[in-house]
Amino acid sequence: MRTTPENVADTAASQALIAPLAAAYPGLSVTVFRGDEIVWSFEGGYADLEQKLPVTPRTKFNIYSTTKALTGLAFARLEQMGRISRKQSAGDIAPDLPTHLQPINIEHILSHSSGVRHSASPAEWLEFAKPRCSSPRDALAYFADDPLEFEPGKQELYSTFAFVLASVLLVDATEGRDFATSLNTALGP
Repeated sequence: MRTTPENVADTAASQALIAPLAAAYPGLSVTVFRGDEIVWSFEGGYADLEQKLPVTPRTKFNIYSTTKALTGLAFARLEQMGRISRKQSAGDIAPDLPTHLQPINIEHILSHSSGVRHSASPAEWLEFAKPRCSSPRDALAYFADDPLEFEPGKQELYSTFAFVLASVLLVDATEGRDFATSLNTALGP
């Protein structure tokens, strides 16, 4: 069933929409607005499976792949300001990266042609996503020594891990102390 503004508040339609998602994820929070008004919301499952802490309206979730669009926009703004070039190599921005990651440029990452691998399975993604890293560099350590799947720019391969590399580059390019600060620096107030 397609949800429209007319039927989103319908409890049966909403439950039918949410049931497969609620079954697939340990915890879920969904809020639908019409203008400034909340017309429907749902919280279910656990924010912490081990401690059986339920999801509440105040539970904070990681935004995961949403950061891909924000990171791309941040690099576009930095290029517009003349602070970086999308053709600039990772090694120019972060010379301490492993040698095989240095030739990758920002454009390779944003176009999913970096050669950096993606997670091999949903189980590996969960293993990668579960720990809370204090910085993008901490997350980079998970795959930094893995060989590239192909020479940068030669093929396309969707890669979440490449965007972890992009996060490292964004922090270094903005001389930020963390990813959030770097996004704010690039995107402005």
